[in-house]
Amino acid sequence: MLKKPKKKSGGVCAAITQHSSGLRYLELSGSPWALKVVKQAVIPSVGGADSMASFLSREVGSFNEPVVFGIPMRECMVRVIEYPRMSVDEAKQALQFDFDRHFTWSYSECSVDVCEVESPLTTSRDKMSMLVAACRNEHISKIMQIADKAGMDLLAIEPMNVAVLRAVMGHKGHKYKEEAWHSVYSDADGIHFAFVNKDNGLLYRSSTAGVNGVINPSNEDDVARAVSEIQRTIAFVACQFKGVSAELLVLSGAIAANPEIVQVVESSVDLKVESVNIYEQWGVSDKIEIGFESALGLCVRML
Repeated sequence: MLKKPKKKSGGVCAAITQHSSGLRYLELSGSPWALKVVKQAVIPSVGGADSMASFLSREVGSFNEPVVFGIPMRECMVRVIEYPRMSVDEAKQALQFDFDRHFTWSYSECSVDVCEVESPLTTSRDKMSMLVAACRNEHISKIMQIADKAGMDLLAIEPMNVAVLRAVMGHKGHKYKEEAWHSVYSDADGIHFAFVNKDNGLLYRSSTAGVNGVINPSNEDDVARAVSEIQRTIAFVACQFKGVSAELLVLSGAIAANPEIVQVVESSVDLKVESVNIYEQWGVSDKIEIGFESALGLCVRML
């Protein structure tokens, strides 16, 4: 889901993320570990592509950098699929013929992108694993319309969960010594999960548990739903990736900002739990609210 930009970028670009309440825009400058916020804006849902583009233009002004657009997991599907060893282009062609085995949508109604990943389930040198992201064309078309009408150069369209994981891992790979680990991030749309093995994101999912970005520690139902989703995801990964032992759970976003919730999670899982402030990890000194982490992950995809 890529488009070549008309303008060159110095590495850091701008990003737009899509949320249930509207769009978020973030533009950064600087270098890794020393990023500065050039612009940030929250754009409420105001109707169709024309209205969104007009509102974006009023709030942001001109778009001086290419933009990466992030789409939520509810609008896309991400799967790891094994193929006989071939080129990535050949694998993308082969995907057309067995797409419906892995996705509920048809190939013709989707925009699809692939990349090779290292999966512990692929044990033969004659096999390869491909991370496949699919989004329905109608959603991609709306994004393209917004970009065109707002006068921005669209560099790429990417699932926001992938961007969050990039932000959690940090520049030039993550700081975690563990080979396999879980990422749990929460924002205003819920909780977002990723499973990592050898720096490869292999499973992504989202849940609305803990919606509104704040899990109230005094609300037992809120806490129970959030913890249950974390436990279910850990159990599912253990079932899917038999023989792979994850020992670390990394919390970020709203869930990591609440020490009481962190303590509850620590007591509810049989894993080491760490919390990370994504903005600090990337050296963002400017004040920025929780909820822009996925936009940061999109901005730094070229670094």
